[in-house]
Amino acid sequence: MQSYPLKNQEKPARASTLRRNLLITLALLLLIAGQSFLRPQTTTLQFERDLLRITTAEHPDLEIPYRNILSVTWIEEPDFGAFTEDTKDNLLYGTWEDDDGTSTVSATSDLPCIAIDTIHGRYMINAESRDKTEKAFEFLSSLFAPT
Repeated sequence: MQSYPLKNQEKPARASTLRRNLLITLALLLLIAGQSFLRPQTTTLQFERDLLRITTAEHPDLEIPYRNILSVTWIEEPDFGAFTEDTKDNLLYGTWEDDDGTSTVSATSDLPCIAIDTIHGRYMINAESRDKTEKAFEFLSSLFAPT
């Protein structure tokens, strides 16, 4: 006599496989979502041929053509003023207002920054470290050095 497996016996194995696949998918989604919270919130400065590109995670790039820069100033302990829009953790991004007026800020609050006055307004920026911020300031300052 030949025996045949009952269809009901297949269901627990299939349900177990489905449950395992669902748990794996959920774990992967949590890992991907968690990376955006764990990613360091820093500003990257890219010196291109004709402009400075300021890149910050989760925000549009800012572009400052060198020809539009009027002056650059090193600020050891920046006072960014009052936030008017868009910030996340220690990354300050968006429009800020202080006694000198309105600034577009893309900086971390725990580092010195560079104030860049342009024909379109003021930008306050820093890089991911003090050393990189100092090098950026030296480069930007060199644009105004007598030739």
